[in-house]
Amino acid sequence: MLEIPQGSKAELLVQVGPEMAVDFDELSAPHPVYASYWLSRHAEQVSLRLLLPYLEPGESSMGVGIQIEHRASALVGMWVRLQATLEQVLRNRVYASVSATSDLGDRIADAHTVQAVLPQASVDRRLAELRERYAAQPWVRR
Repeated sequence: MLEIPQGSKAELLVQVGPEMAVDFDELSAPHPVYASYWLSRHAEQVSLRLLLPYLEPGESSMGVGIQIEHRASALVGMWVRLQATLEQVLRNRVYASVSATSDLGDRIADAHTVQAVLPQASVDRRLAELRERYAAQPWVRR
């Protein structure tokens, strides 16, 4: 991984779509607002956007940690701007803080993400081993 300058930032602009609203399947769809699980996805996405320009050929990254405080709602149709800021790099871990703000200026969320930078060959090997273990289990529901 190349050196990431301290304070580096990345942004992601998302319009909340109906598919991003809270929906717990058989439990109900209680509110037509931006779901925390979609927020989590977008926080990891903007953090990856921060990291990608610094990966070298043969490297990959995987999200290994996320912490979110969902502070306010965003309705379907509203725009949310997510901004990731590099906090630090320790060995092969990239730590970022993420803020999410609606087009009304409301602070929707604060998050912290961790991405692990690994050789692509290592990722491929680990996933192949996992697929083999899964395929070998007769009791696993498919």
